[in-house]
Amino acid sequence: LADKVRAGGEGLLAAAASNVKQLIPTDRKLPITTVLEGLMEQRTGDKIAESFEYLDPKVQPGAKGPRLRSPFKQALVFVVGGGNFVEAQSLQDWAGKTGRHVVYGATDFVSPVGFMEELAELGRPGGGGDLR
Repeated sequence: LADKVRAGGEGLLAAAASNVKQLIPTDRKLPITTVLEGLMEQRTGDKIAESFEYLDPKVQPGAKGPRLRSPFKQALVFVVGGGNFVEAQSLQDWAGKTGRHVVYGATDFVSPVGFMEELAELGRPGGGGDLR
């Protein structure tokens, strides 16, 4: 009986450990970091960098100037809508590793507690969560 209990406990412990690994941050890049890296590196043929509009303040309005291919050292990332601490930290970590300077901003930057309060408000009657 003790062996069965121990084996069951080990199985539960292994399952819990695998679930905890999903909660711990890893070195995977978030999409916002991948996009910024593609834009700042300016690699030829990079689909991410090529899909964004390139505006050069030195070129006459309406004229199409040559696209710079040298990497950028500084970036301003602004998210229209909700920004979050995870994205901001991911960008700062990437900037630190690559020697770049990144400033991150958003139209709404909510703390985790504030986010939970907004969700609670949406769930209340008349709080915006009732779509009837």
